[in-house]
Amino acid sequence: MIKNKQWKEFILGNIIPDIHNAKSYNSSDLVNSNDENYILYITRTDNNNGISKFIVNDDYEGIEDGNAITIGDTTATIFYQDKKFIAGPHIIVLRAPWFNKYTALFIITILNMEKKKYPVFGRAFTKELIANTVVMLPIDKNENIDFKAMEDYIKSIECDITSIPDYFFNDGFSKVNWYMDNIDSDKFESEFARPRIKEDIKLTDRTWDFFELGDEKIFDIKRGESKYIKNMDQGEYRYISTSRENNGIATFVSEYNRKGNLLTLAYDGSIGSCFYQEKPFFASEKIVTIDLVGYKMNKYIAMFLIPIIQLESEMYTYGGRKWTVEEQLKKTKIKLPVDTNGLPDYGFMEKYIKSRPFSCNI
Repeated sequence: MIKNKQWKEFILGNIIPDIHNAKSYNSSDLVNSNDENYILYITRTDNNNGISKFIVNDDYEGIEDGNAITIGDTTATIFYQDKKFIAGPHIIVLRAPWFNKYTALFIITILNMEKKKYPVFGRAFTKELIANTVVMLPIDKNENIDFKAMEDYIKSIECDITSIPDYFFNDGFSKVNWYMDNIDSDKFESEFARPRIKEDIKLTDRTWDFFELGDEKIFDIKRGESKYIKNMDQGEYRYISTSRENNGIATFVSEYNRKGNLLTLAYDGSIGSCFYQEKPFFASEKIVTIDLVGYKMNKYIAMFLIPIIQLESEMYTYGGRKWTVEEQLKKTKIKLPVDTNGLPDYGFMEKYIKSRPFSCNI
């Protein structure tokens, strides 16, 4: 057992020979991928293993191979990357010949304890500080690092490590332990993680085409209503604002102006905040509601449309730019899968979402 091993201090820069700053790309300069031929875009986010988006697999300079640890220097967000990627600003890459998923996960756990010294956007976890970080690692009889012990310890976990959802690795080995101590993996898969339908559906199964949001043959867009919360009584209906939080809900009021089963999209404030509203709600002034023409919206189609709309809105989220409804929002084009008549294939969108993991609980 690893707890019976001898341990010794090591300077990280002496055992990890390659610690470098990744070439930096801005999100707005990248093209999102619509198929499975993609490269990961890693940023300082603390979610989704640092993955900010999936981008078109072009011949970028500074593409990083997998089997590396990434660290956001101002956020101290630390993850293992097993696939090729490019990076956003302030990403440091660590590589060593002894890295694999198991040894890297062991190191990440130790670094997650060290990062407490570097508060978010405070004292940066710079390349130099990382290289000079002292870590305690198990050693063999010759006082060399026992990489096999590190790997074997991770592999010795009662549950097969490959069966653990990736997001439980985000916080290192402690989160993996929590998963195995508290989660019945079979029950988790059957009750939470299973798809609603068992079909292998790929985005490449359809051709795609562009449609303007303002195309009245495809979408029905209406502005919200200018009415202040302070002039409204509290009640049971959601008041939808431009917030990115809580599905856009600001409060609950006594009246509604939309019957539900619609998308809400902010064109001011938190531009691009897009949500599905299932129940009747009050649409406030700085949002529009989006319905389908000739087809009934549902939560699965909504889940397909929302990220596409959000991606197209990104160009208006910086520098105080406005997303005017008539001149810009309605002229925004989104790319959608189409049927044999060249119209949006909503049936395909619904089936695709239903085929994804966790869709059983949408």
